[in-house]
Amino acid sequence: MLAAVVSLIPAASSDTGCQAASPFGLLAGYSPTSNVSQAALIDLAVRSVSTALSSAVGDSSLALSIYTGGNYSLGGPSTSAKRYSLQALSTQAKAMMSDCAVGCPFKHYQMYFDYFGDHDYADKWVRAAIERTPTHFANGLGNANFSSTDVSNAAAASKGATFLSTWMWSVGMFEEAVNLCNTTDNTAALGFWDKGVAYYTGSLEGADGNSKTGTYGEVCHT
Repeated sequence: MLAAVVSLIPAASSDTGCQAASPFGLLAGYSPTSNVSQAALIDLAVRSVSTALSSAVGDSSLALSIYTGGNYSLGGPSTSAKRYSLQALSTQAKAMMSDCAVGCPFKHYQMYFDYFGDHDYADKWVRAAIERTPTHFANGLGNANFSSTDVSNAAAASKGATFLSTWMWSVGMFEEAVNLCNTTDNTAALGFWDKGVAYYTGSLEGADGNSKTGTYGEVCHT
């Protein structure tokens, strides 16, 4: 998949060996061709959900409000920014990764759907962890019971939002970039690739990507 778009990435500088300068700055060492700063804020939403739940009593109402409320922008690279919630990365996945006209179903999304039997499997997991209820996946696989009042629910919710929801959306952006590249729509392809990087790294990794506090770094190091 990477080979399909590598020729689209801005040419490297012959003087420094680094990527060409971007007017949008660097994102964990990556030089985007479009402004994806809003998409990169996804890690702040994940962190806020975890913080709201990270006590023995936890604040499920606050966590659910953050999860469903929408505190960052999501949209195609050539469209106006659209307000979406962290939850929407799961509930909108079917339309983008299963029902699209070209390239659907996306390979990785289809594997998860085949296992769980639900298109919104990530949302079902995260909401169950936040609301302290059992999951009820259609295929009966991967179920968990979060009904006990336990701080581990914070980890289940944040890791679910990261590894089931945000990661899949990131991969979906990359797969859509490849689809568009195959139709020679290079500008749109690069825009989706940029968004894939933004969702994968988050905003907390900063320009150089060495902070280990972004979407994945923060979850893996806590």
